[in-house]
Amino acid sequence: MTDQTPDHYVVLGVSRDATPEELKSAHRALSRRYHPDKGSNTPAEIARFRLVQEAYQTLSNKHRRAAYDRGIDPPASLMELFKRIHGKRELDVMLPAGRSEERPGPDASIDVIVSPAILRDGGVVTFTFDRGDGPESTTITVPKGTGAQPWACIPGLGYRGQNNGQSGSLYIKFLSRR
Repeated sequence: MTDQTPDHYVVLGVSRDATPEELKSAHRALSRRYHPDKGSNTPAEIARFRLVQEAYQTLSNKHRRAAYDRGIDPPASLMELFKRIHGKRELDVMLPAGRSEERPGPDASIDVIVSPAILRDGGVVTFTFDRGDGPESTTITVPKGTGAQPWACIPGLGYRGQNNGQSGSLYIKFLSRR
């Protein structure tokens, strides 16, 4: 059992010493309740249905159940294994009808060398930064008196998010050219 996977016994609502018949009965009842064709088809119900299927696949097989009870929790499928390794649904992205969650891009930082005059009096600075898909030139205005606090944060200019996720922030540290 991983930190990300709920306890299979809790998912099915059975005790740890449940018989195969009790497992089957609980599985059928929950499958009818959460089946995508029967319910309101919300993402939460679909996720619950998948958890019920995974729990039943594990607990209904005596070898998998024994391994699960020992804390090993073998994956029920290659897809589940792939999800565990990467923590997200990367495999879903490769499947034709796959869905994946939006993920924000990480923040980035860059050092930009500027003249002491720009730090003191302000000015315009152009620099190049690679956001992960090739270099990109950006021009920013450095406010007057930046030398006292020689950094800036620009939201949305960090690394790009995945699956339409928001880009991270870009932290810029201004270094004085001497």
